Amino acid sequence: MALGLLAGAGIVALLSLLLSPEQMLSWGWRIPFFIALPLGVIALWLRVQMEETPAFIQQQAKTRCKS
Repeated sequence: MALGLLAGAGIVALLSLLLSPEQMLSWGWRIPFFIALPLGVIALWLRVQMEETPAFIQQQAKTRCKS
């Protein structure tokens, strides 16, 4: 979590150095969203590919039997 906060602060600091205040207000604020979009897609893909733990599968099976 701290790494994400540090990366976000770093991106904002970098954009503040590279862009004028007018550029930041007109279009520069969109850049972090464009950076986050592929990261979100990668995170979603990783989550879908991840297998459930055996403990979770057992718990899920127990709850289905009770229903």
